[in-house]
Amino acid sequence: MRTAEESANYLAARPTIVAEFEELREVLEDRVSLAGDVYPVADWPLALHRHYVRREILAAVGFVGPGGKKTVTQGGLFRIPDSKHELLFVTLDKSGSRFSPAIRYRNYAISPERFHWETQNVASVSRPSGQRYIESPGNGWSFFLFVRTDPEAAYAFLGPVMYEGHAGDRPIAITWRLEHAMPAALFDAYATLVSP
Repeated sequence: MRTAEESANYLAARPTIVAEFEELREVLEDRVSLAGDVYPVADWPLALHRHYVRREILAAVGFVGPGGKKTVTQGGLFRIPDSKHELLFVTLDKSGSRFSPAIRYRNYAISPERFHWETQNVASVSRPSGQRYIESPGNGWSFFLFVRTDPEAAYAFLGPVMYEGHAGDRPIAITWRLEHAMPAALFDAYATLVSP
């Protein structure tokens, strides 16, 4: 009979087992509710800094119901006009062939509390498409940031964001201030994926 330390050493010496435990840890880390989880929107069962696929997010905000067969949107924005909420879906690594140069927006974490985001190319500071952002929160709109590293990853819910400033037009480069700072691991991943 091995001691706990001997068992740990035995397993640690096997790279395949270590890799599988690491994958299992990543999955469980995002699936297990913790007492410290923060739910920034009372009506949404989305915990801050947890990872979700798009369908889970849209179900949580009430767009897709149980057994619902609504088409899940693929764009980077999802508006809920009744509540004046807009979900911002960001994919940081757009180097793959599925992303045309026209939609390779420069999105990245500036700091744990700030995020650089570019609107779609049609958004302009002189049109409602851009004014919705730069005139918030005075216009009643609220924005919620979901970020993933690449198209195969799930989105991390970064929570509510508030407009801080902007530059340019078509696209508009917006700096958002996060209501809740990102944990160091997310900040490190999201700050290092800055496009050249």
